Amino acid sequence: MMIGYLAYAILLLGLTSARLAKIPIESADGTSIGWGGTPERVFDGKTDGRYGANTCYHSGHTRSNSVTATLKGGSAGAKWPVRKVKIHNRTDRCCDQRLHGVKVFADNRHCGTVRFREGQRVYEFDCGGHRASRIVVSHDKEFLTICEIEVFGHPHEMRGVPRFTNVALRRPTRQSSTGFNGPSGRAVDGNQSKNYDRHSCTHTQHMRRNWWEVDLPGRRHVHTVVIHNRRYYEKRIHGAQVWVHDGGRRHRCGTVHFKPEKSIYHIRCNRPGNKVRITQEHDYLTLCEVEVMARA
Repeated sequence: MMIGYLAYAILLLGLTSARLAKIPIESADGTSIGWGGTPERVFDGKTDGRYGANTCYHSGHTRSNSVTATLKGGSAGAKWPVRKVKIHNRTDRCCDQRLHGVKVFADNRHCGTVRFREGQRVYEFDCGGHRASRIVVSHDKEFLTICEIEVFGHPHEMRGVPRFTNVALRRPTRQSSTGFNGPSGRAVDGNQSKNYDRHSCTHTQHMRRNWWEVDLPGRRHVHTVVIHNRRYYEKRIHGAQVWVHDGGRRHRCGTVHFKPEKSIYHIRCNRPGNKVRITQEHDYLTLCEVEVMARA
């Protein structure tokens, strides 16, 4: 029995002392946006805490705020063993204390709560290796401003995590019509910006019977289709349908149901095919990014 406890202690010591590796983030979404602080900023690799440097997320409300960072492949169900989460705070004297009370979760596992300290820029939380697809940072009583989220795990624990890749990236695209200078290729250019004036979104010319499609690199098993919706006029995405085409056959994966607090929609397909099509019968169709997740 003593030998068993000793082996377990050695294992824990090894896990504690081993060098951690960063777990990549594939996308981020926030319940609201204020002062131009988009959620994509929390994983842009920039940790400058000055808000004027355009590197921080900012909520639009002072209550019930959260930002959700989806880990690589998390949209398709991949779960990573999360050991540590780092939160980089805003450093402007006016507002850095707003971080006090922020809660950090790895899926439903509460990793910790921020206790603000004057002058501290980075807060670290131990998630204990809990397997998760998403990191959620929430605040119930203040504006939420986060300048960077970093997620780490032990390399040997990550070996069994299924790897998914976006097989739509920079693939050939088409759409039913083009309006307002919104060509179809913008939906697969790798730019997740949801502001139309950043030239990252598609747009059809007409308000009825619209479609957009992408050719995949051969026949792939499509696990999930991720739609990044535009901000402003965002309700237009309601009712859009996602299809997987497999030769002469097609399968409807699901329908987008608009929610004001969401800008990213995950539609599960779990079907093989060589093309993905998105249709919108009752409004303009605008897509700021479409990711088709398949096993790497």
